[in-house]
Amino acid sequence: MTTATRHSDLQVLGRVLQERLNSQLATERTIEVKCVLQGDTLMVLAQEASLASERAESIFNVLQDSIEAIQPSLTDSVWEQTERVRLYLRVTGQRQPFAVRDFTLTKSNLSPAFSSADSEPESSLENNNFNHNVFRWDEENQPTDDSNSSDRKNFDSPEELPSEAIASESPFTSDSIEDLALEEPSNEADSERDFPLGSQNNSASLKNQQRNAALPTLLKFGAGVAIISAIGGFYAVTRPCVVGECTAIENAQQLRNESINTLKTAKTESEIQQCRAKLTKATRELSDIPFWSSHHGDAQKLIKSYRIEAQTIDPLISGLNAAKLASENSQNSPHSIQKWEEIQSNWRQAIAQVQQVPQNSLVYALSQQKLKTYQSNLAAINQRVKQEQEAETKFALAKQTAKLGQVRQDAAKTLGHWQQVQSTWEAAINSLSSIPKNTVAYEEAQLLLASYQPNLATVRDRVNQEDIAAKIYNQAITIASLAKSFEQQNQWTQAVTSWRRASTYAQQVPSGTYYHAQAQQLSDSYSASLSKAQAKLQVALILQKARTDLDRICAGVPKICNHTVDRQTIKVYLTPAYVNGVRRTAMTAGLSGDATTLAGVDDHLKTLQVALEAISENADVTLEIYDQNRALIGRYVPQTTTNP
Repeated sequence: MTTATRHSDLQVLGRVLQERLNSQLATERTIEVKCVLQGDTLMVLAQEASLASERAESIFNVLQDSIEAIQPSLTDSVWEQTERVRLYLRVTGQRQPFAVRDFTLTKSNLSPAFSSADSEPESSLENNNFNHNVFRWDEENQPTDDSNSSDRKNFDSPEELPSEAIASESPFTSDSIEDLALEEPSNEADSERDFPLGSQNNSASLKNQQRNAALPTLLKFGAGVAIISAIGGFYAVTRPCVVGECTAIENAQQLRNESINTLKTAKTESEIQQCRAKLTKATRELSDIPFWSSHHGDAQKLIKSYRIEAQTIDPLISGLNAAKLASENSQNSPHSIQKWEEIQSNWRQAIAQVQQVPQNSLVYALSQQKLKTYQSNLAAINQRVKQEQEAETKFALAKQTAKLGQVRQDAAKTLGHWQQVQSTWEAAINSLSSIPKNTVAYEEAQLLLASYQPNLATVRDRVNQEDIAAKIYNQAITIASLAKSFEQQNQWTQAVTSWRRASTYAQQVPSGTYYHAQAQQLSDSYSASLSKAQAKLQVALILQKARTDLDRICAGVPKICNHTVDRQTIKVYLTPAYVNGVRRTAMTAGLSGDATTLAGVDDHLKTLQVALEAISENADVTLEIYDQNRALIGRYVPQTTTNP
């Protein structure tokens, strides 16, 4: 019977599509596929309990590619009335699909006959011109267009699907797929939907016409079903673990055991990657076992177990990859702060990944070793970031300090100013010198040091000159003060010596220094004071000689005289003893008529007078002679005296 044959053929087609879909997508849970031929539209439903809308595009692509690949292998009897294919996706138990795609089969690509049953179909997206639309329903059952193609259209609701996508009114339209049994409806149902209802005669006539018209088609379709059944049967028995022993499970278990043994001693990233690849390969081989194999259940359990084991390795692999990236980025240091912060982020990602390795994982011990290493590396990178930040801060501070030093240098005058300039340049140089070699700022710091250090040397020389100038200047002032003190004490010799020293110090203040001009003024003043002191000293020496001479003249027994000497007058006081003695001698000689003695007394007095006058002349000071009663008895004014 045609309907039965078509139904059996569609079941085979559904199994083939289901096998290809689950194999190519390597799904954890089997996605069930069923087919219905409704008029000129082949309807294909894929459903699974946890099917996610994010996978709709990939599922649609696999189904469409599979149908287009199978299409040329089918006879015209099946496909000549099939013009479109409609794909549905829904969650098992739901009444409405969440995604729909339509595409058109091109008749020109249909092969009327084959050369052999084993010939491979040649079909691709390029060989089949088709239009397809993909629709998804969100949480509020509003469709969204996932297509980026220009020939795809947007629709506001399932009811607005284009008319060419609807072959007939049926429960299998895009907005009414509730309780889909996916069994081919009876011919009577088709005829009732495809043609309007009328009288009984008309209805019977229409049915007869429909059966007569469908008879050639059914014959052709029967041949197509036979070919499909042959292809489907051949495909089914050639799948792994369907006939004979199941070597796929043995191979998968061997790969898994090799992976486990290697993981126990693995230390390098390549070893862990190899183990992960073996688990993936084992899972892939198990996924090839079809659902109609008696080993399918065992394979699914192993797949689940292997995937869990692989998932416990994945965080470590991710951590190793992040660590590898961090290590590679750390090469050829120094780096900027931004680069170190990027490396810092890499190590943090590596740490976060290895921390996710569960304790029951075979790589847990290794992950803990890596964790300690990565944390140590992160601490080192943290230090490098801090070091770069400090170096950058020091570099900026040095430049600011040097700028301040230049401003102060341009305005410096006194020793205190130059000392401040020196300390400023020293601070800038010390800041640059403290920048470590393994930082980005080091090379620039060395360039600045090369320019700052000569400047500092110049400033230091100036500070030394200003220091010397200040000391000499202050020493000159101190000695001048001492000279004045000697003058007040009439110690003219010491005064002259002090003034001479003060003048010499003032003349030694270095030119170009702050105290040079002031020292020159002091030098002129000290030279004048020296001249005056020298004159005073000369007078003092003369008067001192006069005193010495007077002391010599006045000496005797009895003492002849006493004296006082100053710059204005030399006063000589004859002693009473001397006067009385002279008088007595003269009186005695006179009474006795001793002319010789009288002459001697007279000569003595003349000699004393001449001597005193000579002292007055030498000292250029007026001489006054007083008797024993301190009465003036004689006065002598030198010829060269300037005194009144």
